[in-house]
Amino acid sequence: MRAGKLRHRIEVDEPITSQNDTGEEIVNFMPWPRKVSAEVHPLTGRERLLSNGILASFDTRIEVRWSPENARIDAKWRILFAGIIYNIVSAEDVDFAHRRIEIMATSGANEG
Repeated sequence: MRAGKLRHRIEVDEPITSQNDTGEEIVNFMPWPRKVSAEVHPLTGRERLLSNGILASFDTRIEVRWSPENARIDAKWRILFAGIIYNIVSAEDVDFAHRRIEIMATSGANEG
């Protein structure tokens, strides 16, 4: 993977699970202390009418360099880039070569 392709800086948020007073599970997101270099590539776009308002969402491919830290990213995590919250659908080590991780994500469907 060429370093020039990784021109975007993304924030990765790890889910932290806790319980409230009634025992209900609460998920909060803790940002990593560092930003990650990535290539963010929108794939498709769509809009739909929901409760008298238009809700736009699209699928995005995000590629990052493989590292043991980045390999921890999975579908429970989320990414912030350019003020947009991306919900991770999958995060895969491409060809199991430990060179790059391809993350498929959606955005626009919620506020996190």
